[in-house]
Amino acid sequence: MPPVTFTKDQLTKDFVSAEKTPTTWLVQDDLKKVQLSVSLRAVYKNQERHLFGRFTIDYFFIYGLANGYVTEEDGTRIELKDFPVLGEDKSVVMP
Repeated sequence: MPPVTFTKDQLTKDFVSAEKTPTTWLVQDDLKKVQLSVSLRAVYKNQERHLFGRFTIDYFFIYGLANGYVTEEDGTRIELKDFPVLGEDKSVVMP
């Protein structure tokens, strides 16, 4: 699979529920071999403060449903419709 980029329509940390705060991650590559839209359905949130509050580690584990396609090296396109996926969003925040 080629390198992909993730684009999020809102911050994962702001997710409350699929109904109250619908959130979508777009997963794409420059060659158009990967075009996926992932609708978040649930998020496990873990935010930790470290070193006397000097920085925070935000870790989010997501469950979602993917729609779109992935193209294999031989050109075969695999279509996904409401395909269950797991993912994570990690960041270190320093004020």
